[in-house]
Amino acid sequence: MSRAWTVAWRDFRSAFLQPATYYFLAAFLLVASFLFVQRLVAFSDWSSAVQQRAEANPDLLSRVSIDSFVVQPLLGWLLLLLIVVVPLLTMRTFAEEQRTGTLEMLLTAPLSPVQLVVGKFLGAWLLVLSAITLTLWFPVVLWIVADPDPGSLLTGYIGVVLGSLAFTAIGVFASALTDSPLLAAFLGFVGLVVSALFGILGTSFEGPGAELFQRLSVLLHVVPFNSGVLDAGATAWLVLGTVGVIFATQRVLESRRWR
Repeated sequence: MSRAWTVAWRDFRSAFLQPATYYFLAAFLLVASFLFVQRLVAFSDWSSAVQQRAEANPDLLSRVSIDSFVVQPLLGWLLLLLIVVVPLLTMRTFAEEQRTGTLEMLLTAPLSPVQLVVGKFLGAWLLVLSAITLTLWFPVVLWIVADPDPGSLLTGYIGVVLGSLAFTAIGVFASALTDSPLLAAFLGFVGLVVSALFGILGTSFEGPGAELFQRLSVLLHVVPFNSGVLDAGATAWLVLGTVGVIFATQRVLESRRWR
């Protein structure tokens, strides 16, 4: 695994030599921050109005919850933003190597396809985690101005990290299919959108097909974490699904190796 980590660290460092990386991270943080501040201001206005009415109806105070009004929607938005950002951060993973002709050198180096794919995946995932880390000022602000449930915040962020695991694997797989980074970003975005649509379809009707769609949806497996529940089954699905996509990426590279 040391060779895989070498590849991961090389890719992670080289990503920050590309100006586009900073643009994507800045855009992600800007949009996420806007949504956070907008929701926080709306919560402040709403809670003030509820407190004024609580004199006549004290039961209204029980409805004032920053967890349901800010935390849960915020974590959901982060996942939706990652659907857009992850393909942009992973598009160069293999596509750029193929475009420049360096992939053949990597495939003939003393590096197994498994080590190469795992290393590339870890490097891309570290980059995605960097984007998520930029949002950690949200919980800090919430703890200063309100009293959110620490457990709900923690499990929610665990869900976002696990979701990013699967998102990154899909983005890296898309990058292995082409030598065009832009096409890789498009394919990764389509793959993530389709996964999200599976969740919508799976909850829109009943029947054997509905359960299949639900199982194929990354977002539906993150929902329990967003509700403050550490779901072992969802965790296993996200991890095993990620491993499965990494294996598929390895098979794609091996097919190129023997052409």
